[in-house]
Amino acid sequence: MSLILQTQETLYIGLELIKKYSLSADKVFDAYLAATALGNDIKVIATDNTKDFKVFKGIELLNPFVKVG
Repeated sequence: MSLILQTQETLYIGLELIKKYSLSADKVFDAYLAATALGNDIKVIATDNTKDFKVFKGIELLNPFVKVG
């Protein structure tokens, strides 16, 4: 297991995402999580919140609560 940390780049990426997608309220937290992933070169995240995260390009979503097949 690896520990993923926020960096100064996380802040910059997060602010870009917030501005690019005109995000507010609880969507700002989603942008910060996406920025943390992008800043750490994470390409896939597991979430059941695919509706809100699908806006962020460069991140593949895996919903662990959806049955496949």
